[in-house]
Amino acid sequence: MANSLSIKDRIEQGEVVLLCIAALTFPFSVAACNIALGTCLIIGLLNGDYIAGLRHVWQHHRSLSIAWMAYLALFPIGLLWSLDVDRGLQIIGRQWFWLLTPLVIQLLGSTDRRRLFFLALSAGLSLHLVFCVAQFYGLVTLIGKGGSTATNPTGFIGHTSFGLVYGIWAAFLVHWSLFLNGWQRWTTRLLALWAVGMIFLSSGRGGYLVVAVLLLVMLWKLVPIRPYQKLAVALFTVLIMATTLSLGPGKERILDSWHSIQALEKGNFKDTAGSYPEARFSLWYAASLGWWEHMPMGVGTGGFAIAADAVKEQHPDLFYGGPSPTHPHNMLFQALSRWGPIGVLLLVALFVVWIREGWRSDWHSNLSSGPASGLIALTGIALFVQGLTEPSFEQHFPGIFTVLLLGAGLAAQHDKSEPSA
Repeated sequence: MANSLSIKDRIEQGEVVLLCIAALTFPFSVAACNIALGTCLIIGLLNGDYIAGLRHVWQHHRSLSIAWMAYLALFPIGLLWSLDVDRGLQIIGRQWFWLLTPLVIQLLGSTDRRRLFFLALSAGLSLHLVFCVAQFYGLVTLIGKGGSTATNPTGFIGHTSFGLVYGIWAAFLVHWSLFLNGWQRWTTRLLALWAVGMIFLSSGRGGYLVVAVLLLVMLWKLVPIRPYQKLAVALFTVLIMATTLSLGPGKERILDSWHSIQALEKGNFKDTAGSYPEARFSLWYAASLGWWEHMPMGVGTGGFAIAADAVKEQHPDLFYGGPSPTHPHNMLFQALSRWGPIGVLLLVALFVVWIREGWRSDWHSNLSSGPASGLIALTGIALFVQGLTEPSFEQHFPGIFTVLLLGAGLAAQHDKSEPSA
């Protein structure tokens, strides 16, 4: 038959199915998601799709490729002066999912494939929100899932990553709804509103900040009004969000942060011992002092825990929130402690190139490229904002989520096909 698929096409379809399975299971099972992605990666390496994706990235996104390679090269190079090589090797092993980006670009190069992928991902995230609602009402119980409880219902994702995942998804849904009509448009927007509502009901302060920043980005890029009007609307939006937080469930978390800042101004790390902002301030101080005592290159990949313990012996008033912290809850301080100023510069350069790559895309294009290519900037901005209070993309959920969406966004930039009916 003239329209029969070749063996290679069938294999590619199988890889796309694996990507969709990973997207569907992503919020629920780390193991299932990793198995699907790992199998997809192995097949892509064997049949040449991965090499084709690498060529595409190098030809069309060379600046981003160079920035990525320069930053990722710090991980193995940093072992040369690491205080804990074994821990450093573990950290390097956890970066495997960044290898998926070229393959995702290659596999999601058509509108229909991206639509299928986005539907699978949205179905998984929607079902997970249903689970979070059930958790909120005490119908299900989770133990040991990153602070996920009935009063902080973040399901299997956990409260540190919940805001980033659902903040990006909500922004994408709002963007996607502009290209839909009727019930599809309003269903998509209601899903986005539900996701944002759950973030403010259950997530931490980092999630609030991610939502606020992405909301301002969407306003700036998509609303056709003059810049000074956008600024006025942005200020009004920030005021509304601040009022909502001061009256809603986030009030206590915001007050904790304020009390911790007041304690820090007095040079006291223990006034609010036990609160997360307090622990973060101590960890940031430990990261800075750890680098200072190992200038100029830092403690190396994996050396933070040893350095933090040494700093704690010198400054017993520091509060880490637990023994031997593995990261300082801030990707900039983390890069500084590991690799010194050069690490911070390469990390910032990576995000500048990353966000610029997506910012200059055509966000008003048709469905084949508009909302998808907007994901490039959205993922970069969200990761950077979240990285101010978390280790950001070195965590499973932010890392996997970003890899998949970044790949889909980069693939959309060069897809010239029109969306099917």
